Amino acid sequence: MKRGKISVTPDQMSVVLRPAALSDSDAASSVEDVKAALVKQGVVFGVDLTEVEDWLASASNDELVIAKGRYSKNGRDGYLKFLVDVTAKPQFVPDGGDGSKTVDYRNAMRMALVEANQKLAEIILPTQGENGTSVLGSTMAPSPGNPTRVGIGEGVELRGNEVYAKVSGSPSCRENVVAVRKVYEIPGDVSFSTGNINFPGTVIVKGDVLDEFEINAQENVIVQGLVNASKITAGGYIHCIGGIFGKGKAEIRANGVIETRFADSCILSSDSDITVAKDILHCKIFSLGQIKCAGSILGGEAMAMKGVEASEIGSDSGSKTTVAVRKHYRQEKAKEMITNLLDEANDILESYRRWAAIPKLSPDDVEALDKSVKQVVAIIQKKKNLDLQIDKFERLIAESAGAQIKVAKMLWADVVLAAPYCKYMPVDNASGPLIVTEDVSHGTMLVQKATGR
Repeated sequence: MKRGKISVTPDQMSVVLRPAALSDSDAASSVEDVKAALVKQGVVFGVDLTEVEDWLASASNDELVIAKGRYSKNGRDGYLKFLVDVTAKPQFVPDGGDGSKTVDYRNAMRMALVEANQKLAEIILPTQGENGTSVLGSTMAPSPGNPTRVGIGEGVELRGNEVYAKVSGSPSCRENVVAVRKVYEIPGDVSFSTGNINFPGTVIVKGDVLDEFEINAQENVIVQGLVNASKITAGGYIHCIGGIFGKGKAEIRANGVIETRFADSCILSSDSDITVAKDILHCKIFSLGQIKCAGSILGGEAMAMKGVEASEIGSDSGSKTTVAVRKHYRQEKAKEMITNLLDEANDILESYRRWAAIPKLSPDDVEALDKSVKQVVAIIQKKKNLDLQIDKFERLIAESAGAQIKVAKMLWADVVLAAPYCKYMPVDNASGPLIVTEDVSHGTMLVQKATGR
């Protein structure tokens, strides 16, 4: 039988029994000896001697834990408990596509709206936590939770530990600042009776948006009727329930998602996803998320960073259709702007050459030269900023390496499929379901049959 000596760990949260030399007269050789040693060192909590006798009888040199303290439990931080949806993202039910499902387009968009005096959130206070106990019986204090930081934004007020809406509108929470933005509801069309709309919140149009009118909303735009040859810009999402008939002039731009019944002869650009319940016809569509079309993409250009899905792409009519993935429309715009800046710089250079040939510059020439120098400095700075943007875009493109083009029913011939380093034009029609991916090693787009769902 071996001997052992007990040792209290520095944090006083456990006691270990370690092998000792047989000649060590202070070492324990029985359970009673261990008990006496524990009393001597003041150990009073969490003692468990059930394995001591077997340990003393064994040849093992392993340590044995014979007492454990109870660690304190730190308090939970306070938080905001929301009673309403504050994501400000609509849920849209598109056409089923098979005629089996009827959609009420006036009620298909489901977004959170609150009334004045409605409770929005409760502030849950932090907890103090639970005390712990060391093996010596001392109390181990926990760290209390931190209170949550709550910012009271526009349209809300704090009543005790509860947040209420002061106005009717669309609730949101950004960086723990709760706000309710007023909703501007237009009962009819956006027309001469309303003029152009510029509103720091959400705009709901019950009718149509007529030709050549504009809506600019800092939050969201919902049009229950038809969007014609007009311009709509939103800091949040845009939902065109009746569809878009742009006549080659409509421009729809959103930082959030764009959702529409159909899109015809328009420009759509979104920093998020674009969802179309029916067809996309002769449009230019740019998305930093995904483009999802339940119908056909026919004519024009569709460019999405994270992928494109459609029932059909192209048609037998031969309309030029280009679909691209892993491309950033803002990067293409930045490159175009750099080209324009370089053209401007070349024009200034030609002016310098003319001035260099003049023996003595007139006061007007000196003034023009000074102005051109400032222009060159501004051009250089603009180009640096654009170069930084392009570098950022390149990183985003690299992160979207798995982007795909998915075709459910038919990929028609003569469609242009593109990615940053590849381009492909099928010579024959191909039936779906298909998945098209970038094949960089062969410099083309790889078209494969989709397996499963």
